[in-house]
Amino acid sequence: MNSDGEIRSHRMKLFRWPFSYTPRIRIAARIPMPAANSGRLYHHLTYAIHQHFYDGAVIIGRTEIIFRAGDVTITPPGAGSVYQLPEGGHHWCIHFVPARSAPHEPLFTLPFHLAIARSDAAHIRERFSAICDTLRPRGPGRQKSRYALPAAGAQLQALLLLLAQERMRRPKAQHSRSRSQASLDKAVEWLDGNFQHPVRISELAAASGLSRNFFALRFREKFGMTVSRYLLQRRIEMAKYLLLSTNRTIKEIAFECCIPDPHYFNKQFRRICGASPSLYHLQNGKK
Repeated sequence: MNSDGEIRSHRMKLFRWPFSYTPRIRIAARIPMPAANSGRLYHHLTYAIHQHFYDGAVIIGRTEIIFRAGDVTITPPGAGSVYQLPEGGHHWCIHFVPARSAPHEPLFTLPFHLAIARSDAAHIRERFSAICDTLRPRGPGRQKSRYALPAAGAQLQALLLLLAQERMRRPKAQHSRSRSQASLDKAVEWLDGNFQHPVRISELAAASGLSRNFFALRFREKFGMTVSRYLLQRRIEMAKYLLLSTNRTIKEIAFECCIPDPHYFNKQFRRICGASPSLYHLQNGKK
């Protein structure tokens, strides 16, 4: 297995999927995985994507993958899988039908093992949970809506594209969680919950236990941007939400997003969104 966790197979080395295809889901569920299931052979004729919430290893075909809690694996159709679990847990599991796309349709690729950063694991888990919830029968007769399967398929396609996008942003991500990586993940988790308040990058780096320069380097490697740029984008995202969902003035929104200077707020909003806050509201607000 190489550093991307690719499966060496006579059929394929990467999971390949069309950009515009909506997968057809056969099974979607949260499955308990007790340690007693170690050694059991699982075999199916569809693709399967799992997010694991236990540490362990799985042999898919002839390749062993060692994964950590939060990681995602993809199993191709026809490939048997055998788990080795020191302790039990659960995983989210979605089985879906392989794509039948038109010739020459552009494809994106994913490795069969994606190491998910701790700060991203909960967001990915929410995506799995939402897909399962979409497929859950509702109403007096407990019948599944005819919209459920295509809606859940669209959600799965969005999840696959998200995973591919994140992999492209961090092509050199390592599977091992070093102390510095864990410290960075913790700092980013704090940052995502406090970006509406003043943030000193030096204090953020110190709290993570890393030097300011090393923290800035690792942050840029992970996100492809500086901490300041990341903060600005999160604040502008919040501003866009407030513009479209509240009746607050632009000045009030700027203050709430921790950009109290209205002129600077307008300049940065235009720089990121390509339009002023007032024009953005006019173009995207409710009629």
